[in-house]
Amino acid sequence: MRKLTPKQISPFVRGANYATMPPFDLGGVNYAFQLFYAFSGKGKGRVNENCFDLKPGLIAVYGPGDEFRFHVCGDDTITFATICFSWEALDAPRVAVANRVVREVNEDYWRLADPKVSIAGLPEIPFVLELPAKERQKTEELLRDTGNSWRKSTNPLRYLRHKAALLEIIYNLMKFYHSTSGHIEHPVIHRFREYIEGHYFEELNRSTISRFIGISQGYLTALLRKELNTNVTAYLTAIRMRNAMELLQYSNLSVKEIAAAVGFRDYNYFVIRFRQLHGKPPGAMRLQKT
Repeated sequence: MRKLTPKQISPFVRGANYATMPPFDLGGVNYAFQLFYAFSGKGKGRVNENCFDLKPGLIAVYGPGDEFRFHVCGDDTITFATICFSWEALDAPRVAVANRVVREVNEDYWRLADPKVSIAGLPEIPFVLELPAKERQKTEELLRDTGNSWRKSTNPLRYLRHKAALLEIIYNLMKFYHSTSGHIEHPVIHRFREYIEGHYFEELNRSTISRFIGISQGYLTALLRKELNTNVTAYLTAIRMRNAMELLQYSNLSVKEIAAAVGFRDYNYFVIRFRQLHGKPPGAMRLQKT
């Protein structure tokens, strides 16, 4: 396996997607490398023997020979993005199969698959990381733009844009991994994050959250201040605003319906807080649909 340094990385995007899907079951083995990112929703994922929950902020990177499966069942839906890419320029036969998925690996597969590499500054591929809320915005913008423009644009310059976007995502992952490697998140903070992600749309307060986690309100307050430099109200509001922005841009719900859907019982308060955060009213953030 070759080890590439950041200066040697020159990826080429073979395919990209951004979608919201109902229950599905996807799996196989890619000829090239693949990035999978979950924006919202929940399900189950597996890469080789590593099983994990699909949740907002989860990013998985896997490559040739890695068996993957993503599964969403019941009434759940999930919004996700994928980028299929190679780390280096390839010959024509490999380019032709780079965005394909097979069910089994044989000699012909390895003749056409990308060479296996590792990247200095990243975990050994395949790897799975969970980005905290404060790290997600730029990565999500890049993934959403790449997935949407891949389907809609035929401009040859799109490949340069996609390459630049993927490079920025890779470098952001390197910085995040470097800053967090060696630091294990406090288990109470982990349970707190998981609970908020699954219940932010409900009527929550510090009492109900701390009771569910099984600690005192005072200890939760102190731990959030120490570990995340925030408090329950600020963190909960940030998660609700993040999901409100997603619905504003990619749903047909009214602003009032969105406010209620993400947990704001007072519509006027939602508008005021949204203006404070973004400098514009919620309606001004809607994407122009063509």
